[in-house]
Amino acid sequence: MRYADSLAMSPPDFDPLADALAAPPTLIDSILDELTTEALERHQPTVVLLSVPFPGAVYAAFRIAQSIKRRRPDPPVCLGGGYVNTELRELAEPRVFDYVDFVTLDDGERTADRLVRTFVREDGAVR
Repeated sequence: MRYADSLAMSPPDFDPLADALAAPPTLIDSILDELTTEALERHQPTVVLLSVPFPGAVYAAFRIAQSIKRRRPDPPVCLGGGYVNTELRELAEPRVFDYVDFVTLDDGERTADRLVRTFVREDGAVR
């Protein structure tokens, strides 16, 4: 099994992913950081949506989110996609929100003033 896949396949324990994200960046991490910085500068987003279609993309999505928050903490970062829809439906780990602002399931439907099928961290807990 590849390293990124193994990090994502270990829920509910977030520790391996948190440890990997806290480690010094690899060459690939540095390239991803550069690409993220260039995209932020070019597009000046007001919101960033990261799709995680499969387990092997989890690590990169969190590294991208980490890079965004370090450079521009203002745009909300949202995490969604196939992996999120299947593996994070019972999300209870608040540390996920050290990297992203919202975790959206399905199509993240929105009513008049309330997000549904969306996890956030409030008062240190996942809601």
